[in-house]
Amino acid sequence: MSAEGIIKFHYKCTSPYPLEVGRNLFKEINMVRNKLYRMGYIGQDSNGLGYGNISMRHPSGKGFYITASGTGTLKILKKRHYVWVNQCDLIHNSCTYAGMLKPSSESLSHYVIYKELKDIRSVIHIHNHELWHKLQGRIPETPHHISYGSLDMANKIASLVGTANGDDFRIILLKGHPDGLISFGESPEKALEEILKTQKS
Repeated sequence: MSAEGIIKFHYKCTSPYPLEVGRNLFKEINMVRNKLYRMGYIGQDSNGLGYGNISMRHPSGKGFYITASGTGTLKILKKRHYVWVNQCDLIHNSCTYAGMLKPSSESLSHYVIYKELKDIRSVIHIHNHELWHKLQGRIPETPHHISYGSLDMANKIASLVGTANGDDFRIILLKGHPDGLISFGESPEKALEEILKTQKS
């Protein structure tokens, strides 16, 4: 499995202070994050490295809140474990953010989905060995030679969702990122539902 947590883009912190997240919004995203952790979709691998993340579009429409890098190892998250990615630049492979920790290594992949699909409010990145194998060839996927968190990954995801029409698909298999899947929806709960649907199919 590829090493987790290595950030492959340039990043700059615009404010190191604890993130101000509205109570209701924080409850909405963190409730689903807790479910994902209990289900093992977000967690810690055998090497002690955290995996998985969840994000939610900022109420202003500018950027998104996302679990910070390395937080997959934590059972319970507080507001300080989220950051606000407020700007991304694919040309320069960079982003700016506010918060006490570093942004998730998958931030650019989340960004392109929000950029391409204006109705999407939440994106989830999980790991699950069984689902990843089961869904190969059945859902849109990124090529095996493209690694996680890279600019190539972000651009490929952008091209996939850019061809989406309505509810054509809401989940992508990351072929070059073993066990990795990305889902998205109009809310964190809806993004989770897209994952749960695959368990029944």
